[in-house]
Amino acid sequence: MRPKPEVGQSVYLLEYGRLNKYDVVRVGRKFFYILLSESGSRREKRVRLDTWRVDLGWGSPPQVYASEQEYRDELAQEMLTRKLRGLFDPYRSVMLPLATLRKIKAIVDAETEAENG
Repeated sequence: MRPKPEVGQSVYLLEYGRLNKYDVVRVGRKFFYILLSESGSRREKRVRLDTWRVDLGWGSPPQVYASEQEYRDELAQEMLTRKLRGLFDPYRSVMLPLATLRKIKAIVDAETEAENG
């Protein structure tokens, strides 16, 4: 779970493929609010504290990030995960050397143990 944002902190909202910067204006127990400054109006969007997603009530809610780097890291993680999944696709005939497979297994085992223990 991410830490609560502070009033005045800048956060980034991914909307329609663009990362936009907004300021946090209020923080409550379940939600925090970001200020949308569109053509002089003062509108706010409500964001869930537990997921950091905009509370729409329907559809797939956009994600809010604490920094641009957090967004870039998530994109890199998704890309690398997709690439690794592709290597182990049963319909693909890529054979990795046994030593490489043992290293991958050791890394996965260490990460799994750290999460569970």
